[in-house]
Amino acid sequence: MKNALLLLLLSVSLSSFSQNSKFSLELNYPLPIDNNFIGENYTGIIDLGGKYRIISKDIMNFGFSFNTSLLTFDNSKINTPQNYKIYAYPIQPKIFFEFKIKWL
Repeated sequence: MKNALLLLLLSVSLSSFSQNSKFSLELNYPLPIDNNFIGENYTGIIDLGGKYRIISKDIMNFGFSFNTSLLTFDNSKINTPQNYKIYAYPIQPKIFFEFKIKWL
């Protein structure tokens, strides 16, 4: 099942050219790192995102993006009387600018 999903994602990514399109999708693996409760306790499962370019000019692109992740915390690793799982869904809306440098 995992190989079929990987093959499907690979074929879709090869057939689509998001640099020429206004809309692009992202699929990532989240790595929560930091000295806070998320970085120390949670592990990442999946991160999904999408970008939409509103304005495309010769100098730059302007648009917005939206990312969401699925993080999990399993307290069975800690010696407590109750075992439970916690799921966190961080949501990250963003505005972005992409500069087009012709000499690159």
